[in-house]
Amino acid sequence: MNRAQTYGLLLSHLEALHIKVERVYASYCFQVAIAPGESYRALVLARSADFWHQRIHLRRKGNRPDLVVCFAHDTCLPCAVLSLEEGYQYEPGQLPKWYTPAKRTTQKGCMVLLGQLLAGEEAGFVHLAALPRATKYRYLARMKKFMHNRVGRPLIT
Repeated sequence: MNRAQTYGLLLSHLEALHIKVERVYASYCFQVAIAPGESYRALVLARSADFWHQRIHLRRKGNRPDLVVCFAHDTCLPCAVLSLEEGYQYEPGQLPKWYTPAKRTTQKGCMVLLGQLLAGEEAGFVHLAALPRATKYRYLARMKKFMHNRVGRPLIT
């Protein structure tokens, strides 16, 4: 599912999810109220790992989202995540329900540990310290790669 399909799914389920759009900043970025008094700057992504791939964590504080609305939650993020696939809102730093440390060796599980490291979660660094030296340095190299902007047009947030 791509970003446009995720956005369409969100719009069709706004009432069922008890979400009220307060203000639209851009086509995929808007201010939403989920509960009375809870207002978030939301960004729609196809999957939560796009937060790291699109380098959204490198944006200025005012342009970063407080809530990521995605179809599939597949990494750890420093902001709240609303997964449309599961219909569940994750807290900042909360791991996907399907993840266990044994699944770290899969491509999908690898991104969860990398997300923990990029988000600054202590549990990620504890897990990283227990890994073999070569694996640890491979994760640190990927983390360093995600800390620099890519060449090209940035995603509008």
